[in-house]
Amino acid sequence: MIARSWLSRLSIFGLFLLVLASGSVFAQTASLKGKVTDAQTGDPLPGANVVVTSAGGAMTGAAASGAGSFEVKGLAPGRYVVSVSYIGYQKKVVADVSLAAGEAKTMDLALAAAGIDLDAVVVSASRQEEKILNAPAAISVLEAAEIRHVVSPSAQAVLTNITGVDMAKTGIDREEIVLRGFNNAFSGAAYVLTDYRQAAVASLGVNLHSIMPNASIDLERVEVVRGPGSALYGAGVDAGVIHYLTKNPFTSPGTSVSVGGGERASYYGSFRHAGVLSNKFGYKITGQYAQADDWELDPQNAEDQVQLASDKKPRNYDY
Repeated sequence: MIARSWLSRLSIFGLFLLVLASGSVFAQTASLKGKVTDAQTGDPLPGANVVVTSAGGAMTGAAASGAGSFEVKGLAPGRYVVSVSYIGYQKKVVADVSLAAGEAKTMDLALAAAGIDLDAVVVSASRQEEKILNAPAAISVLEAAEIRHVVSPSAQAVLTNITGVDMAKTGIDREEIVLRGFNNAFSGAAYVLTDYRQAAVASLGVNLHSIMPNASIDLERVEVVRGPGSALYGAGVDAGVIHYLTKNPFTSPGTSVSVGGGERASYYGSFRHAGVLSNKFGYKITGQYAQADDWELDPQNAEDQVQLASDKKPRNYDY
């Protein structure tokens, strides 16, 4: 009886310590709650996605209720990044949110509506500003937000997903681009402009996009006109127009750097610096560098041997 009594007391004492330990653990965690609303009207945004990311990269979160309120519990003390997203609204990110042990922080978040431009202003279809819906040709527009997602040693990569654009890769840094069919190894059919100036190699009549002065880091927008334009641009412009418009130093000052790499030992980088000295004088400097191992004929391959044997002088793959 005495032994059982001591065991009973020990069990109760152990259970009491376990309860205290559990209470201590819960007391060490924090919580985050608040309300997600429209920044302009103040209306709640039900179903808004709230994601809380710790310094170590662990993510948790919650969805806003019908009243726009949310609560994330069981957060360890520390610093977090809180991001909120909702369809039709700009994503909001709040960095360096500090939570102490046992704290119940309240954070109300207001999201701004994201405008969807269905009637952008273009200049390439009629050589003057007009609404895209009023343009007398089929035209596609790539804005800066879409261009930023493309890292490439040349600007033509941004055209990959444009409707009606046919691209044939003919080198490590070259693509032949046509808008109305009939692509070939040295296509100069498309009329290419950079800031209202013809960008093709005048002596050859071909479009070498990799050496055009339109680095992707400096592109503001690209307009693609899928239709003839001889009446506006002169004879021979019957295969469409590609117009690269670069950033204005007055509206886009600052410094940007882009680097990348890939297969075939390719490395490339570009930079842009722009500034304003007065309300009438601005400047812009851009530069880019790229290197890669292009495709070469293999002397050990029977088919390549035939081609190499027909060459009158050794091939120079460095150009």
